[in-house]
Amino acid sequence: MEITPINKTKNVQEIVKQIIDKIKSGELQVGDSLPGERALSESLQVSRPSLREALSVLEVMGLIRIRQGGKTVIAPIDMKPLSALLSPLLSSDPKFDADLVHFRSVLESDAVRLAARNGASEELGRIVIAMKDTVDEGENIASSLDIAFHREVFKLSGNLFLIKAMDFVESLLHYSVQYNRSHILQKKEYGIALLAQHTDIYEKIRDHDEDGAHHAMRLHLEFVLDVMNEEGL
Repeated sequence: MEITPINKTKNVQEIVKQIIDKIKSGELQVGDSLPGERALSESLQVSRPSLREALSVLEVMGLIRIRQGGKTVIAPIDMKPLSALLSPLLSSDPKFDADLVHFRSVLESDAVRLAARNGASEELGRIVIAMKDTVDEGENIASSLDIAFHREVFKLSGNLFLIKAMDFVESLLHYSVQYNRSHILQKKEYGIALLAQHTDIYEKIRDHDEDGAHHAMRLHLEFVLDVMNEEGL
């Protein structure tokens, strides 16, 4: 890999840009290792503190992964580190949950159509069965099952950008479920309704009913928003 020395007045910014450019060009690919810190700082002609700062920026962006022992590799595109960083800030807005539901409605309405076109997976069926078992046993639907269901719908869409969008949404969902929607999941009557809605979405996807799946998903998310408003969440 050819390394271009960095102008010392723009150290961090230029290091980040050079690594990103090499990823975009294909010179650096997922799984490739960067040279060690000492060798890389010498090639770039930058200080090791500047290099560490730039690598930290790239790690927050989800472009690299710094493994135990200091080995740095190019990571698969992952929005979760960025969304995890933004989640605490976004969730402080009083409109956070309502706006998140609206945002999900836009994304998931298309994702569920594509999922229905492709058909359901065994994993989606297992998630619905697990939801049913928890409700039958008088327990609350776990937030992890709720999130796993929607993650699988995005996966079934087969659309790269929708799948990556779910990476971003997932961290936000953890905040929404943990701090607000957990209240919805804990009420038995809501749990029964949510189970019926998830089951309906699953069956529509299984039956390749694109319009039905789209309608079922919209009703589900509208229900969540209505309950949040009723409960003052």
